[in-house]
Amino acid sequence: IRRETLAAAGRSIGLPDLIAVGQGERKERRNYRDSVVADAFEAVLAALYLDKGEEALYAFLRETLAETLAEVVATPPTDDPK
Repeated sequence: IRRETLAAAGRSIGLPDLIAVGQGERKERRNYRDSVVADAFEAVLAALYLDKGEEALYAFLRETLAETLAEVVATPPTDDPK
């Protein structure tokens, strides 16, 4: 999945406000950068899988990425596998 897609999913659940960064980084809004939010979202997925298991992870993914997945299914394939 593209970094931008994961970042958008992370933002949809309010993840940037939960990312611990220093005062200077927060002032510069680094906790809202796509790379930071996407990495944090991946960490949440891993933690959810390890703590609650596969079914909980799939349910969470269906809820947070449902709109994105529907767009992918409705869009004709391209040369870009992402």
